[in-house]
Amino acid sequence: MDTYEKECRICLSEEVDSDDELITPCRCNGTSKYVHRSCLNKWRNVNIGREANTTCMECREEYIIRRKYELENKTIFNKSFHFFICLSYIISGLGGTFWSMFSPKGNKYLISLLNQGNPEPTINICEYNYRINNTTCVKSITMSQLISPPNGFYPSVIFHMYFLLTINTILFTLYYYKTICQKIKRKKRYFLLNLLTLCFWNIYSIRFFIVYYMSSRIFYDPSIFFGLAHIGLIVDGGCFFNFIKSHNSKIKIMNEIDNKEIILSWYNNPTHTLEFTELELPELNGLLEESDVEEIAYG
Repeated sequence: MDTYEKECRICLSEEVDSDDELITPCRCNGTSKYVHRSCLNKWRNVNIGREANTTCMECREEYIIRRKYELENKTIFNKSFHFFICLSYIISGLGGTFWSMFSPKGNKYLISLLNQGNPEPTINICEYNYRINNTTCVKSITMSQLISPPNGFYPSVIFHMYFLLTINTILFTLYYYKTICQKIKRKKRYFLLNLLTLCFWNIYSIRFFIVYYMSSRIFYDPSIFFGLAHIGLIVDGGCFFNFIKSHNSKIKIMNEIDNKEIILSWYNNPTHTLEFTELELPELNGLLEESDVEEIAYG
């Protein structure tokens, strides 16, 4: 029986509550036997990366560390992500340039596809001249007129580059969801934590189509498209980095906050309760030699 009072060997306190119990994490006895779970966790956090993080430095016994859930992979996108960002910009830039240089008719095909084969919508922009007391009306300019040669080369490059960058984002998003479904173990918890970010990203991944229809259907002004497209080309890389940063932060929450390490009592180790018994050899009545008996005993 223990003849000493239970007290924490780190803070020397005997106080115990339901959230911070005294445990026996190793083979130490006497006044070193007990420690508050929170005190031990603080000590282990100070010694991350050292032996003291997993082993008692007095009795040299390893702590029995358990988690409620299996750890999630923290490096799912780290290896290929930077390569994808660079490749996406290169493909979009070169693709937009070559598309504008060698396939001017491709502009019409893409715009026709965006408008489902219908003519681009226009409105009459009217201006009243007080001097001559007359109203002059002209039709609003369309996207195809703005990016048509010979003066529309640069707008055409931006138009197609932004389109290709959006397609790359959609492909990345599909790859992202496929990877999450395959490699994340607690999918429901992950999507719940990342809900707002994913809602924004799903909208952002189709940004070209949103900006195009907003400028051509609501404001009837293609210059709005090019203004937002220029901003999008500049901030696109940052949006990707923030998206992956959000992913990594949610994985960190799942591994470190939702799934903290728990130190079990050393006496909970099932191997400590095993009993070892000595095998009894039957009497052989002198029929075998001593060497044969040893061979039978040791297999």
